[in-house]
Amino acid sequence: MKEITARKEPISKTLPTAAQKQEAEKWFHTLRDQICAAFEKLENDLQGTPHAPLAPGRFERKTWKRPVDDGQDGGGGDIRMASVLPPVLRPNIVPRSYRRLNST
Repeated sequence: MKEITARKEPISKTLPTAAQKQEAEKWFHTLRDQICAAFEKLENDLQGTPHAPLAPGRFERKTWKRPVDDGQDGGGGDIRMASVLPPVLRPNIVPRSYRRLNST
């Protein structure tokens, strides 16, 4: 996985160009994907605890559009949401990390 690094050029005092906006969007998407992958790897690699047999936690990937009344493009994007539910709702799929953090 390619590491994300900060840019070394000075920050411009003008508004960003379309190309710069696309570059920033790509950078943030890559950062988000790397963070999600790191958390999912932690879940996959868990061993030696009472929670190891439980299903590993995952991120749900969703695409969304902002609703608007005038037919214009309201924006949107894609998001990642941790699929964590309280044990009383779905105990068979609660991620191990949730149980570790919330057990007594």
